[in-house]
Order: sequence, then structure tokens, then C-alpha cells
Amino acid sequence: GGAFNFILMRGVAIYSPDSDSFAFKLASTGGRHSISLSTVAQCLADSPGGQQLMSDYRSFMRNYHEDSRGDQMALTLLQLIDFYNPARPGLSSMRTVDSVQQGYLVLLKRYIDSAWPKHCACNVYFRLLNRLTELESLGQRFGSLCNTVGFRYEELNPLLVELFQQRDDPWRAITKAWSFRAHHKPRFDS
Repeated sequence: GGAFNFILMRGVAIYSPDSDSFAFKLASTGGRHSISLSTVAQCLADSPGGQQLMSDYRSFMRNYHEDSRGDQMALTLLQLIDFYNPARPGLSSMRTVDSVQQGYLVLLKRYIDSAWPKHCACNVYFRLLNRLTELESLGQRFGSLCNTVGFRYEELNPLLVELFQQRDDPWRAITKAWSFRAHHKPRFDS
């Protein structure tokens, strides 16, 4: 989940709803390039559920851009909130990770309160946090699809290989997180 969540959120950062494509700059050439989502979806046409997954990912990205007005700072804070998730498997200090996540939750709330009109800031905050639930589902589905089609993560760069090699029982992590969350409610005070 975590590795795919990170990759999916990076996709949101370079997604252009106007052209329905990913726009990016290649380090090797310095030039700007883009690839349409329909091209990516076509690559998944023969994969079981691939087209539907891409459609759901498109909706996720469009909804994020609609909710946040495409705000990159809000996206970065959401990425940090997701990254410092105390539900991640194999954590030795769940409380420390939760504490860091709480700080980013407060920072996101303050940022939204300052960047959006007062009458809609609370709604924006909760809509963006709800995107993280969708992200978790998408990450798990992309992971399953990659396992089904025989994705060879070993061909990626070393950091991503390390992320993909993090194997653990996801249900144990989810159960552990819900148990932890039930006893430690989020704090939104100063």
C-alpha cells in the first residue's frame, strides 16, 4: 500500500485535469513531455480490472484537483500525512509516527484555514482527508493488479525496489491501526 500510495500521489502532482494527462519534465533532456491517461489505460486494457482501476484513479485525481483547486502545498501535506501513517507494517515506534502525523494534520488544517474562505475551509479539510481513504483503496488495487500481471519491481531504481520488498500481512497492519486509532483520537488543537 505505502509504496503505491506514494507513486499514485506523485501522479496527482503531475496530472493536468484540463488535458487529462500527466505533464512532466525529463531530467535527461530538460524538455516538457506529457502522456494522456487514455494511453496509460490502453496499456492496462488486457489486465483484469485495469481499465476500471484507471477510471477510478482518474476520478480520484480530478476530485482532488476540484477539492483543492490543484493546490500543491495541500497535496504535499496530504502526502506527508499518508507517509507518516501509524498503520504501516513493521513500525517499532507507532506512537512517534502517530505524533508526527498529528503535527501534519494540524499543519494541513491551519494551511487550509488560511488559504480558503472561512465558510468552506472545514469542508475542504475533511474532503481532502477523505481522499486518503480512497488513496489507500487505489494503492491496494494497484498492488493487486501488479501482482496479477507479474510486475517486475526489481527493474526499478533501488529506492522503489526497497519499498516494494517491504512485505507484511496488510490485514494485520490495518487491524493494528484501527485498534490504535480507537484509543488515540486525532487532536486538532494548537
